Amino acid sequence: MFGFLEKLRQESENKRRRTAFFFSLAVTACILSIWLTIIYPTWIDGQNQEHKAASSLPSPTSAMGSTLLTGFSAIGDQIGAIKDTISSVISTSTYATKTSGVKFSEASSSPASSFGSQN
Repeated sequence: MFGFLEKLRQESENKRRRTAFFFSLAVTACILSIWLTIIYPTWIDGQNQEHKAASSLPSPTSAMGSTLLTGFSAIGDQIGAIKDTISSVISTSTYATKTSGVKFSEASSSPASSFGSQN
């Protein structure tokens, strides 16, 4: 190694600069290759994890659509419950008007009059 440096000192300025350039280029390439073997796999794993996380999230339009669908179905359920309640009230009042014309016989007493008295 020292013999090479002594021989290089005796060469021209142009040849020494060219040798220094290629030597520094080789050292830089070694450092870059070591750096990439350490950093690049970690960077690729991070990119894959980000891609998986992004693909698992729904798109904004599908999220909004599912929210609207859920809201409209809940409103439909409430309207159905209101219709059932109204039809129940209507059928109950019809039943009450049909049974209000029933007359009790003379022998039996009305439920209201027998409630307070004891036999």
